[in-house]
Amino acid sequence: MHADTHQFSSTFFANNPDRFADFAVEDIWQQIKQTIPKAVADNVPSKLVGAKRTYPPWLTAQVRRYNRRRDRLAAIAKKSGLEIDRRRFHKAQNEVNSLINQGYLNTVIGNLSEDLRTFYRFIKK
Repeated sequence: MHADTHQFSSTFFANNPDRFADFAVEDIWQQIKQTIPKAVADNVPSKLVGAKRTYPPWLTAQVRRYNRRRDRLAAIAKKSGLEIDRRRFHKAQNEVNSLINQGYLNTVIGNLSEDLRTFYRFIKK
């Protein structure tokens, strides 16, 4: 950016400074106003924002919450080594697995008690 502004000032003042009387103040201001944003756009980095995470439809907020709970319990069980903590972890692990399986079946295959068409579409594939 320093190089850009230095180049602008050298070309801007390379003309005879007495000639500034010939230019209107508005013209000089427009020239400065165009140069500064261009130098900023070229030299100042901008942060790129990524897209929102997309999860499969069966990984609902509830399942992700249970996943985090299961991971916390796993860390506690590993750290403490107690049997009760291991049991809590395994119980949470079973809950997460059942929620994922239930959600997957309801999403991909469909709710069999309500509509059999989605089930037959799944089998057809």
